[in-house]
Amino acid sequence: MRKQIISVCVLFLVLAAPLFSVSLGYGVGYVGETTFANASGDATSGAELTFVYKPWNSVVFNPALVGGTSVGSDGNGNLAVPYIRVGCTFDVLRTFHHPFAFTSPNVIAYTPSINVSYLYDPDGHQSLLMLEASPFKLSDKDFWYEFFSPYVSIDPIAKSLETWGINLIRYTYFFK
Repeated sequence: MRKQIISVCVLFLVLAAPLFSVSLGYGVGYVGETTFANASGDATSGAELTFVYKPWNSVVFNPALVGGTSVGSDGNGNLAVPYIRVGCTFDVLRTFHHPFAFTSPNVIAYTPSINVSYLYDPDGHQSLLMLEASPFKLSDKDFWYEFFSPYVSIDPIAKSLETWGINLIRYTYFFK
């Protein structure tokens, strides 16, 4: 019964979020990942799909809720879902005076960010903590571009590092 109530509340929040949001969007990216215990060096890779809810548009410490998953190949070349995540990303700062202005003909902001997420690993049936940094993030009111965003996932119970990876590129488009 409790799971049904939680499911209905989450469904309601997802359906009602666009009515109250400043920005709601989706992102696609390409990610590579491996485990710390992997002695053979095999890595997984795949496409990442994220959904973003950005309630504010502040200059410093701008939060946004992020949820998503990745679909790709595992170490054996089989189709796999390496993770499902829900978390919050924070823009550390926002500046229009940066060395990456040449990447766009329009005025674009440089907004490096950090991300803290709850991550569920379906293969290992683990609940993990994911920490991600996006040092090369460019943003506008309609989109985010993120390049070379490294991340690690931590098992808080065993107090050990589980996986590490890099999101090579992520493009997020905002509807509103």
